[in-house]
Amino acid sequence: MSRFSIVFTVFLACFVFSSFSSADAFEKVKIDKNTFVKQEEIFVHKGFKGFVSVTHALFIINESGEAVIKTLMFSPGKYTHLKLLGDTPGEIKSENPAQLELELKPGKNEVVLSYAFPSQNNRILMDLSKNILVKRSYILVPADKFEVKGDEVNKVQEMNMKDVLYSVYTSGNTIPSAEKNIYIVQQTSGKAAAGVTGTDVNFHPQWLMRFWYQSPFSGLNPHIILIVVAAVAIFLLYLKLKNKREGSDVVQSASQTKKDEIIMDIHLLDEKFKNGEIDEEAYKIAREELKRTYAEEK
Repeated sequence: MSRFSIVFTVFLACFVFSSFSSADAFEKVKIDKNTFVKQEEIFVHKGFKGFVSVTHALFIINESGEAVIKTLMFSPGKYTHLKLLGDTPGEIKSENPAQLELELKPGKNEVVLSYAFPSQNNRILMDLSKNILVKRSYILVPADKFEVKGDEVNKVQEMNMKDVLYSVYTSGNTIPSAEKNIYIVQQTSGKAAAGVTGTDVNFHPQWLMRFWYQSPFSGLNPHIILIVVAAVAIFLLYLKLKNKREGSDVVQSASQTKKDEIIMDIHLLDEKFKNGEIDEEAYKIAREELKRTYAEEK
């Protein structure tokens, strides 16, 4: 078999293997083409004390040609008080994560939900992903109270509804079970709320923001905590360097004391030799030994 044939055979085997692997991976993400959310509208408004209320309308299309029972699953974040409204029959099976069993008629079905988020540090993390395809999302917030942040979120217009000016944000399609996070930032008097002034949540990576807002410390200002942690770290480093320096000084002092003692011994030895207390040979041996000991001291 020629070298070209061997290379071609190996290449073909790799291609076939990767094709089967890709096919298996593709089959794991099943998209129901007959049932999808054509559009969802998320209305955010000031709720009761300590909470932000959300009214969530989903316009679900059923193109199967017959009535079906569809399970809708999603987990928008740290929400509570989930209720199913609207004309579409259904039942809430669980709340965290949300699991709703819906009776969808052929064509367009309007499903309306309501829930609330605890307002923590004036920011709310919300996940738009669901177990069915969402073709477009609209997020509407009072213009003077909230703004929406996110990598795939754009403000498209402002509109007046019932004497309230809303900012309208849009986000493109969300494939089933694909995580897509947005951040709802609460404002005070048209300015960024205390603790978030001049800070754009997009400045930080998505995973870091998600980690922080889902942590037990999400109600605290992360920048203040960072300053405190940095101050503690600097203080501990200072103590470590100080102890090291003091230890070095002690060792150096002990070494110097030992050298002083040897010098004193040499001086006393010289005095004894001058006074004739020891002979010359013993004097030389003892003095050389003291000099060697002195040289070995660091």
